[in-house]
Amino acid sequence: MPDEEHTASAVPANPNTTKKARAVLAYLRNLPKGDAKRVISGQFIGHPLAGLYDNAANLPHRIHEQTGKWVGFLGGDYGRGFERQDEDVLTPALIEHWNNGGLVGASVHWHNPRTGRGHQTTPKPHIPNLLDPNSAVHGDWMEELSYVADKLTVLRDAGAVVLWRPFNECTCRIPKWWQQHSYKDFCALYRQVFDYMTKTRGLDNLLWEYHACRRKNEKRLWADHYYPGAELVDIVGLTADREVLPDTDAFVGDYQRLVALGKPFAFGEANMDTRLHPEHEVERFIRGIKTHYPRAVYFMCWGGSFGLHNRPERTRALLNDPWVINRDELRIPGLSR
Repeated sequence: MPDEEHTASAVPANPNTTKKARAVLAYLRNLPKGDAKRVISGQFIGHPLAGLYDNAANLPHRIHEQTGKWVGFLGGDYGRGFERQDEDVLTPALIEHWNNGGLVGASVHWHNPRTGRGHQTTPKPHIPNLLDPNSAVHGDWMEELSYVADKLTVLRDAGAVVLWRPFNECTCRIPKWWQQHSYKDFCALYRQVFDYMTKTRGLDNLLWEYHACRRKNEKRLWADHYYPGAELVDIVGLTADREVLPDTDAFVGDYQRLVALGKPFAFGEANMDTRLHPEHEVERFIRGIKTHYPRAVYFMCWGGSFGLHNRPERTRALLNDPWVINRDELRIPGLSR
């Protein structure tokens, strides 16, 4: 494979990264070197619009009942629009999974601090205003940051390492407010979040994932366009959208550009529509990883019709594939829980 020459770095972006998080990063870095057991299975459990929040703790058990396997990685989202305000059911589920030997991750669909509503509302904020302590919108943005940091603090205090995607799908044309800004402004925003989470809040349990995407037939920025620099990133990732791991020149090019950055690569979201389009998508998914994206170290299937629970017989085959690592098979040197 043309990308096999690249060796991922195990030096964390945050110099104060915990020993546990360093062990996880080193483990991810070494996964592509094996002949088998080299990509961690994962499932997203924290999106109420997909009907998963009410049973976030139950979904991994459901997949286990269907397949006899526990997925290796669980992820969720701390965006206010994606969380019930009366009860946080995501965090206990992530802590349980971590304590039982799994890996966990978090993203956030940030509320638009200019509108006070969801991540797709308009008008978009002007990033320099967000970062200006004298602007009215700055206080709203800092309140949003504090809200999410509080959630991540609970995970830190429980001893969990968190694979953290602060700005998911940053290169797509989906109308999320943090997309389609200048490179300078995006990097300034990313840096501010990095400094706040690490220096102000002491969240040294985070591994920072830069996450891009490409939709079917979408002509837009290359995946590395907003890459803020090696000193701010531990992992790089893409969304594998509805066309399951397409082998188009553009998508493969995105992968190769990200791998060339020298960080472990992951499919931070995998949208296998196993309910609506079940024709061998699970089989195509793992075959695509082996053929075109062999340095992927984990995948996280999205919820709803994209979830692993929709096609138990095909999910069982996926989780039993020789390349796939499930929770009971995670062996991370130097990590004590």
